[in-house]
Amino acid sequence: MPVYLNLAILRGDTDLKFLSVVPIIFVRAIWLAATVAAFKDPALSVYYQSLKARGKHHLTAVGAVTGKMCNIIFAVLRDNKPYVPHI
Repeated sequence: MPVYLNLAILRGDTDLKFLSVVPIIFVRAIWLAATVAAFKDPALSVYYQSLKARGKHHLTAVGAVTGKMCNIIFAVLRDNKPYVPHI
């Protein structure tokens, strides 16, 4: 039986009309990919380093990279174009 992560409860939302339930395996896969991308992808690495320079904790910076990576994934799927990192 798959384990799910309820993002609405995680954010502390009390209004549960909109539940964002994601299988935990997808969350883990995106997190691990973002951890690698924070050091290997040119554009995301620059973003990660700028967050670290501002004094953010490693996990906070990786979380921000995860969000930016989700935006990139969505754009690639929406536009049906390959990802080209811009620095």
